[in-house]
Amino acid sequence: MQAVSVGTSPVQLAPAGNRDFIHIFNNGASTLYVSYDGDPTTLSAANGIPVPPNSIYTLDNVGVKMIYNKAVWGIAGTGTLDVRLQGV
Repeated sequence: MQAVSVGTSPVQLAPAGNRDFIHIFNNGASTLYVSYDGDPTTLSAANGIPVPPNSIYTLDNVGVKMIYNKAVWGIAGTGTLDVRLQGV
């Protein structure tokens, strides 16, 4: 498991690469917003995938095609979040 501190600027949660899965657990008190297209410049609370507090988001490469292979980025809606990762 890996722990990452995420604030209100984009933070790389996982580098690009082939992976079977990645579990993203928001252990913080506000919403985490995630992008997995490899581009942090457009990530914001307005367009990221929301992961509410105490929730998990899974990117699962089931099957032949590895579709979740770009860098994964996160940003906090407010404050600083404790984010836990598996499968990085």
